[in-house]
Amino acid sequence: MKKIRIGLMGAGFMGKAHSHAFHSIPYMFNPKTYEIELAGICASTPESAQKGAERFGFQKAYSSFDEMLADGEITVFDNAGPDPTHYPTVMQAIRQGKHIYCEKPIAINSGQAKEMYTAADAAGLVHMAGFNCRFFPANLLARKLIQEGAVGKILHTRFLYDQQYGASETLKAEDIWYNNVGKAD
Repeated sequence: MKKIRIGLMGAGFMGKAHSHAFHSIPYMFNPKTYEIELAGICASTPESAQKGAERFGFQKAYSSFDEMLADGEITVFDNAGPDPTHYPTVMQAIRQGKHIYCEKPIAINSGQAKEMYTAADAAGLVHMAGFNCRFFPANLLARKLIQEGAVGKILHTRFLYDQQYGASETLKAEDIWYNNVGKAD
């Protein structure tokens, strides 16, 4: 059975979410055609990485992103770090031959995103952005119905995703995950 060895960047909220998803794979996908191994994690500090490794079940905590990517045993780089880190770290991971799973947005602008896509594709690497709702059964059904023409010609759509982030009166704007430029945890 093929073994996929994950190297995760980020021990904060998204690191927790990605770790939970990796633990859920055996339950969600059956029969298993591959094995997931939580090989390593890095974070903004060695202490955060160690806590993340212990809490989320990773085999090793790395003191830096460079150290984790240098490990030839890591086959997939999962970037769950802050948005501004996505482009430089993914580009480095591509140069090191790691397959890529990157949380959204993958880049700060379309030029960076295209460069990331082109580099990963040219290197023959599997690469994916973390649009976790794309495979929800309801979304797949909607896509199928649209492709079959069952809903007629679509002239306009509007989608809304509600969540509680930033709704607390006691939470300062700079502490909201999408405003935390440069923070990894």
